[in-house]
Amino acid sequence: MALIGHLDHREITDLESTRWTRAWRETLPDDTVVGQFLNNQSEFNARLALAAGGRAQAVEGANMAYSRSSVPFLNQAVLSRPASRADDPVFDDIEEFFDGCRDPHTILSLWPTADLWHRGWVLYGHPAMVAKSPVLAGPSRPPGLDIELVTDPNLVDRAEQVLVDGYPFGEPGDPLSRPEQGTVLPPAILETGCTLRIGWLDGEAVATGLSYVAHDVVNLTMAATMPAARRMGVWQAMVRARVADGPGLASVAYTNDLTRPGFLRMGFMSVTRLTLWGRG
Repeated sequence: MALIGHLDHREITDLESTRWTRAWRETLPDDTVVGQFLNNQSEFNARLALAAGGRAQAVEGANMAYSRSSVPFLNQAVLSRPASRADDPVFDDIEEFFDGCRDPHTILSLWPTADLWHRGWVLYGHPAMVAKSPVLAGPSRPPGLDIELVTDPNLVDRAEQVLVDGYPFGEPGDPLSRPEQGTVLPPAILETGCTLRIGWLDGEAVATGLSYVAHDVVNLTMAATMPAARRMGVWQAMVRARVADGPGLASVAYTNDLTRPGFLRMGFMSVTRLTLWGRG
């Protein structure tokens, strides 16, 4: 079962411990960066879902979380073992968990899977997992950039706005496809042990990023930079700030092929390809 002490640095009650052990289950040993990433991602998904008023559940073969968001990556089942057959019972459990939800959802797998098209899933692609050793480069940021650690719940909405505007959620120019306020970064995110930042360039909010430290890695996730602030070093500065959340720990992320070169230039290594399916 999950080691509850990894969740954050505050004292956790027995009631909360029971809640979390039911919400997710440790999958692989924390003796490789891959196992650390999968456990971290599963735990992060559960934290986010429960903070958003959603739900999370662990079954044999998967950790599942539903954040009630229109963003499919925030409603996710992480496979905890290979599932090479389309009739594997784990897919029945995943589909039962998401049955009736109106929001799109995803399956993330470290391993190649069977073709799930006949079950109603669409192959989103094969995002790459990247990792960086715990050797930090010197601080560097463009002139006029201030990186603020978000502690005020009122600033969570501002960070969410930057994330939605800076990341291609939904169809361009279609307001109906824009996620509802509070469904990407719920206000309770500040109570989960996650660390949220906003990057201000000359007084304008232009970037945001989240980190989650658990299982001896720093998971870099949910980041975006506004178009006007790209190619200026803002994104790299936000990465460095989040890497520093875990002194002496490796940093990990799963990323698309547009962002991966930026990670590689900063000293990250491509570790493996994951498999990402979506539905809804």
